[in-house]
Amino acid sequence: MSLCNLTVIGVVCAILIAVFLKLWKWLTSGVDIVDRIAIGAAYGLIRKLDLTIVCTRMKSRSRILSDFFQEYRNMDYVLMELDKPRNQAYEEAAKQVFLSSCPKQGSNAVTWLDIGTGPRMFLSQMLLKNPTTKHVHAVEANTNSYEQATLLQQATPILKEKIPLHQRFSSSIEWGKCDPAPTAIIHDVLGTIRRLSSIFSILFCGTPNISGDIGVQLLFNPPMKVALCTSAQFIERFESLNIPADDLLSQTIHFTAENIRETEFADFYLATYVLTAKNLEDGEGIINGFKQSTNWDVKYVSLVDKLNKVKVKRGDKIKLCFETDRTQGFPIYRFKASVNDVHLPVLEI
Repeated sequence: MSLCNLTVIGVVCAILIAVFLKLWKWLTSGVDIVDRIAIGAAYGLIRKLDLTIVCTRMKSRSRILSDFFQEYRNMDYVLMELDKPRNQAYEEAAKQVFLSSCPKQGSNAVTWLDIGTGPRMFLSQMLLKNPTTKHVHAVEANTNSYEQATLLQQATPILKEKIPLHQRFSSSIEWGKCDPAPTAIIHDVLGTIRRLSSIFSILFCGTPNISGDIGVQLLFNPPMKVALCTSAQFIERFESLNIPADDLLSQTIHFTAENIRETEFADFYLATYVLTAKNLEDGEGIINGFKQSTNWDVKYVSLVDKLNKVKVKRGDKIKLCFETDRTQGFPIYRFKASVNDVHLPVLEI
């Protein structure tokens, strides 16, 4: 056998070993390769066909705080990691933090707080790519995710050096006393109703004690577009209303039905509408659930059953009320609606 052939065989073996080690790293870090391939293909097909995915109707359901954080599966994290619009928005938000921090504090100035970091600390690792990141405090309340993140951290020198990992709720730590104290926040859960649990997975762990206001990621919690609709299948027949980002889910919205034929109202759509900077109006860094395919899919919220729908015609006065209850340690959202003072049943999710 010639020296050339031996060289080729050696190169091929090296490549195979490298591929095997890469696959082994994936497996040992808890990534389901089948999930990753399937979800990546699904995202690609949705974008190619320009589809809008609408979740089935949401219903009231009771739950406890432990369930709220412990029911995440590996697929949920893969959905987020492969979500290009979401990741681009987070990168844009982080870039704004870096730009605002550097002139004031010099290089290596930003210490982040990553709330709900997940098994692979995806956002924390994204932040470390920027040289202005000093440390990232990664918080994870989910037991399984924390254990996987710990294995990854211990096996990766830069993560071990730069990312202190905390297994608890972010509200249980006095962040101002940490050394270094975080000056910016990023988190992985925002503005979505979980497909499986039929609840809002909106992060709420109390007000973190952050030193100063610089670099706090200005993701309003959660700006959404609300649309009057007649069914979950035909999204093109609705009267839409753009709601201001300020104080959503804590205000009552009044509007008049226009440009619609007589129809029946019992439901509406919710689509995530996320701004990555305050007063950002040019569209850059914005996630719009009606226009972009993300893991924050459009939700169909039903207030009454089909037999009790309310007749709606042009000129009718419609009122939607969103209330937030944070007394249980996690958010409960109450949706109330009325048409010409005819009140629909209250929905809690």
